[in-house]
Amino acid sequence: MPSDTPNDPAAEEDRSLPAASNACLALTGLAGVGILAWWGVVFHPSNSQLWMVPVGLIMVGTPLFVCLSLSASSCRRRFSLLFSDSVLPDDPEK
Repeated sequence: MPSDTPNDPAAEEDRSLPAASNACLALTGLAGVGILAWWGVVFHPSNSQLWMVPVGLIMVGTPLFVCLSLSASSCRRRFSLLFSDSVLPDDPEK
């Protein structure tokens, strides 16, 4: 359970985990862009090192897929809270 005290190490760890995962996703995407750019500049004229293209595309697409999946799961949670019957108050006239 997260604590609200400012000096609690567990609270700091809870806040640093999303930042670290976002940084890893950004670095993965940038590495994919770098591989594609490197291939495009150096190896594309000779059509060599073709393995770099799918690796770069996977590294670019993975963070996008993860972000879309996480946003879809949070939307699903919000919709389930919005439309669930347990959130609605009981009818006092019954």
